[in-house]
Amino acid sequence: MIELLSSTDLSKPLRDAIEADTVNPYTTFQSLTEAEYILCREIGWEKARGKIEGLTESRAIELVEASELVHETARIKCARAIALTDCYTIALAEKINGTAVFAHLEDDLSREIRRKPFSTKLAFLEPAR
Repeated sequence: MIELLSSTDLSKPLRDAIEADTVNPYTTFQSLTEAEYILCREIGWEKARGKIEGLTESRAIELVEASELVHETARIKCARAIALTDCYTIALAEKINGTAVFAHLEDDLSREIRRKPFSTKLAFLEPAR
């Protein structure tokens, strides 16, 4: 979400796919919350809030209520040593039978994939090193 909202080169293929309507993107309010506070630290509160509001008002990405994902997210978090927001992303992908998209393969997620692969497809904007 941060890469997408920052319009980085890494997110360009995803942005293009969204604009061409070749993917059906979904996200959670938790992902937006995380993106807003991280962007706030980088570009300030007003700009970060404006980016989040612009995205939600555009309806380019469908927002899924946390209440629909609470139990599945908790199950994933209970079994996996990964960030809570990542658990929400994976739970959402499971719910819609889609792909959980992340910018980078972080160490915690990498460890969990090696320990026991996820049943849900995971994709990364940045190729694995």
